[in-house]
Amino acid sequence: MRFIHILIMAMVLTIAASAVSFSADKEATENEDGWDVNADINLNLTQNSYNEDWEGSELGSISWSALGLMSAENQISQKCNWSTIMRLAFGQTHTQKEIETENGSEKKWQKPSKSTDDIDLESMMRFTLGKFIDPYFSARMQTKFTNENNEMFDPKEFTESVGIANEFIKTERTNLVSRIGFSLRQHLRKDFDATSDGGLEFVTDYHHIFSEDRIIFDSTLRLFQAMIYSESDEEGVNDDWQSLDLDWKNNLSLNVIGNISISVYLQLLYDKDHQTSDGVQIKQTLGVGFSYKLL
Repeated sequence: MRFIHILIMAMVLTIAASAVSFSADKEATENEDGWDVNADINLNLTQNSYNEDWEGSELGSISWSALGLMSAENQISQKCNWSTIMRLAFGQTHTQKEIETENGSEKKWQKPSKSTDDIDLESMMRFTLGKFIDPYFSARMQTKFTNENNEMFDPKEFTESVGIANEFIKTERTNLVSRIGFSLRQHLRKDFDATSDGGLEFVTDYHHIFSEDRIIFDSTLRLFQAMIYSESDEEGVNDDWQSLDLDWKNNLSLNVIGNISISVYLQLLYDKDHQTSDGVQIKQTLGVGFSYKLL
């Protein structure tokens, strides 16, 4: 387990170091390697507070979040395209709580709670044969910075996929790629036995830059239908693992003025085998903050 933690940290640091390297010499990179590299950072902060003389039930709070989006793509040769995408997100919320004491009520700050936590790294090799479809294989790693016990990089999920893909649209402002294939997934969680499954996976990635380069929309839709499961023969295991998994992430970024931006994030998630509710989980984030384009 310690080796896996070190491996994940090495992967994250390698991508980060690469981004800094590309930033230092972007023009040379584009001309010599053919790499198309993008890196954006968004920081959002919301704060409110009230003194002891404030009449009302309002309580102070501080919320902050940071989002890093990095991508690198290279047409290595006429028949081989390599792309890597990494998404890093973390945020916390600090709130006050009114506590009764001998001298009356006091407002005390509570320990911060996580509002968002995500590490998602995927690399894909696509063989551009000039036909309608392109064979591909990819590797993906998902984890969190900390779990509920403040243990780093737990839980973890690794995915290896192979199949066919098609780039329907590729222009200066718009890119649409869909792929379908067979995937194997490994689920690792501290103090639990590792599990794995395999099945069909469908993924669509859409990227569009609106006029004046001030509005950017990104969307990724993932559908996974499990066909095999390592625990399917175990006693007490139900058929929830056979349900269709949905993960649909959407991000809209609007540059207001300078480095001030508004971002809207919407995620729809359904994984019946790993959730207690029966409905689709929905996560929505609206933020106003500071954004900076590294590359």
